[in-house]
Amino acid sequence: MSTNNQWGGPRDVKLPVRVVDGEVRFYFGNGPLPPIKDGTLGELTIPESALLESSIERVLTDYRVVPLLNKDSTLIAELKVTLQPRPVREGLHTRPINRELGFPDIAVDFAEIRLLEPLQLEIKGGKTPTLRHCHCYLPAIREEANSVNHAYTLLSEQFEVDRMSHTANVFTKVWYHDETHGWQHLNALRTSREILFQQGFDEAD
Repeated sequence: MSTNNQWGGPRDVKLPVRVVDGEVRFYFGNGPLPPIKDGTLGELTIPESALLESSIERVLTDYRVVPLLNKDSTLIAELKVTLQPRPVREGLHTRPINRELGFPDIAVDFAEIRLLEPLQLEIKGGKTPTLRHCHCYLPAIREEANSVNHAYTLLSEQFEVDRMSHTANVFTKVWYHDETHGWQHLNALRTSREILFQQGFDEAD
């Protein structure tokens, strides 16, 4: 049975492993890893000294900044507005009008994040890609933010007044619009860039 983290997204699971005769095995019982869904992306964190081939260093030390979205693109942040009375503001779209606007048909509200400069992804070999700082405008609160993460926090502080913490994983809480597939989580865009990044290494080998 799957469970969610405190922000409603899927919870990460850490699997302790041991390498035996070149094979990655489950630490407990020294048996095979439990079945994992095909296509799952994850990380294996090990000491650098455990690497037996220096050729992997190129992958681990490579650094790139790749474009994600253009300036003036509009993102939407998932919120559960608890501020009462429910506000009516530009850039804040509350249930049930989401369906009319073509937004994802889920039981949440959305606030716009307008990019004032291009949004870029920072890819460092061996690490989870992260968003670079990007100035944004938040019409619902008439404020600017210095990153998408900062934007989400400001919006949550204003509208999710019952929450203890106002941070979240923006890759699963912020959406962008794809001309082919409609509204998608930022994580879909990040994954597509990761695949292109990996293909670049495969073609060079």
